[in-house]
Amino acid sequence: MLISLKYKRIGVCQRYLLEYFGISSSTFYITRQTFFSNGWIKKKDKKRCKGYSMKTTGETISDEEIEKILVSIYENENCNEPEYYIKALGDKKLSKVLRKRYGIIVNHKKIYKMRKELGLLRKYKKTHKTCKEKNKEP
Repeated sequence: MLISLKYKRIGVCQRYLLEYFGISSSTFYITRQTFFSNGWIKKKDKKRCKGYSMKTTGETISDEEIEKILVSIYENENCNEPEYYIKALGDKKLSKVLRKRYGIIVNHKKIYKMRKELGLLRKYKKTHKTCKEKNKEP
């Protein structure tokens, strides 16, 4: 396997190499996949830390600070301020507002979980669509 990769780097045709070493092409590709997936090449961990989000500047911000911002938005009772109307927005638009005004990058699902924990969710009315009966002729 490693020998065939060595010759391939030099510029020898892959079909010729497989024929020369007596390897079928399907076996070559399967062993190549397992060779690279078994950890021979180490990948970087791209896991994010739970309990934190990122700002647009690259700094981290804790979830407690985001919760304080959300509570301050929902406690605002002065209808003359523009922040008063932010609490009427849904989670997706609220995440965009947080990104534009405060520079915080937060997923809308995370905002939903925070609002649910803080008890800031609105109660929505369920609308039932009914079919209108056509005028029946006697």
